[in-house]
Amino acid sequence: MSKQGKSPKHRLKKALPVSIESALLGPKEQLVASVRKVSEDSVELQLSKPGSQSALKRGERVRLKYWDEEAVYFSDVEVMAVTGPRNEHVTTSLPSEPVALQRREFFRARSPVSFSFSVVQAANSRLVSGEVHPSQSVNISAGGLRFESTLTLKAGDEIELKLDVSPSEQLSILARVVTSQRVEHEGKYSNSIGVEFYGLTPEERNQIGEFAAETQKKK
Repeated sequence: MSKQGKSPKHRLKKALPVSIESALLGPKEQLVASVRKVSEDSVELQLSKPGSQSALKRGERVRLKYWDEEAVYFSDVEVMAVTGPRNEHVTTSLPSEPVALQRREFFRARSPVSFSFSVVQAANSRLVSGEVHPSQSVNISAGGLRFESTLTLKAGDEIELKLDVSPSEQLSILARVVTSQRVEHEGKYSNSIGVEFYGLTPEERNQIGEFAAETQKKK
């Protein structure tokens, strides 16, 4: 049996969202996917937006980026197969462990913060309606936030949220669902959803971090 198959160091698991960076794509472009299956020596991925632009080739070396509640991980792997009518299924080699990792060091404010969001991509296409949903955070940091919603969002779904970081400035932030778990409060059910911000400039991330710190001070 493969030693890699026994190792939990890669931290990959079913439904975990990942992004794929490839030399065949632009320097700032990446493919969004989720893990379908992890076997002893390979990982099967489902592309969120498959098509001709998904120009991955068998034998190509690509970089996987994935994350959990503790860190962001980077692993270099080899494309073993690209299948499906729209090239939506990608099989790669299994990384033994991340080649680099970035521990989460963002301050996390556990005071509720009001924001609104709309769903821009989801496994359930009916959720992509353009409707704006008001919400409150359970916690927030420069890296992401957690909130509760009656919407059944899944790992890999994407939202756009509006956050007032000051009385005169609102940020529009793209975020990807990392975790989604059903919770119960006094007989009522909702979903506890954790999202990871992406596409932010360093200045915008600093703004959110400072906003989170100030919010906690006012508690």
